[in-house]
Amino acid sequence: MSAMSLTTILAGLSLLWALVSWLVGAFFTAYVAQQKSYSFLWWLILGFLFPFISLLTVIGLPDRALNRHVPNAVTHAPCSNCAEFVRKEAKQCPFCQHNLAVS
Repeated sequence: MSAMSLTTILAGLSLLWALVSWLVGAFFTAYVAQQKSYSFLWWLILGFLFPFISLLTVIGLPDRALNRHVPNAVTHAPCSNCAEFVRKEAKQCPFCQHNLAVS
């Protein structure tokens, strides 16, 4: 009888361990998504439904915040006075206050 109760206890502990691991994995997935500027709630739900797959997916996603304000040739041009990149629509350089209007 004691051997049966020991196996029952071990089965219960392994079930508890699996449940805790599942919950920690879901919250960790949501945390990583939040650090990359994605929705915490949606990735928490995905982490509950598909813990391992969603964690691998969110790790592979690019960081949204890194690409938000990167100057590029389409949206920015160098200032003729200080050579800092400013938006093409700007009328005045925010760095050196140089007038960028075409004369």
